Amino acid sequence: MTDTASKGKGKGKGKSYTKETSSQAAPWEEKVEVHRLRTLDVFAGCGGLSEGFHQAGMAESRWAIEKEEPAAQAFRLNNPGCTVFTDDCNLLLQRVMEGEDTNALGQKLPKKGSYGVAQTRRRAIILAAAPGEKLPFYPEPMHAFAPRAMQLSVVVDDKKVC
Repeated sequence: MTDTASKGKGKGKGKSYTKETSSQAAPWEEKVEVHRLRTLDVFAGCGGLSEGFHQAGMAESRWAIEKEEPAAQAFRLNNPGCTVFTDDCNLLLQRVMEGEDTNALGQKLPKKGSYGVAQTRRRAIILAAAPGEKLPFYPEPMHAFAPRAMQLSVVVDDKKVC
């Protein structure tokens, strides 16, 4: 080690001891690419929880549900890349849990595999609109699966559920 007259932390105070540096960074100094979680913020308000996750570097809100339009508008302003739904989340959840294939407007509920996810299992995709507003349409599928791959059958209490 060599004694240097370099300033500590750039504030002009004290002396620091440094090693001669090489052109290669130590393995622990290499940056690791971190993938943030993509979240759905339910009862989102103006986005306090989403902002906390963002500031912590752990998640980014991609979707939010907020029934009150003024709060939903604030959320949209605070999170411009986020899709915000203004509807009763309980009604949306009820349709998904009942295994509905269509929403209240008769639109077929999309399957994630139709949009590039390498799986055929069904997942919930929720679209919503404020009272008096038209619901957005689901995007056109980009991939297709054989009908047999899309069938789900499970036996529950000696009954076949499809």
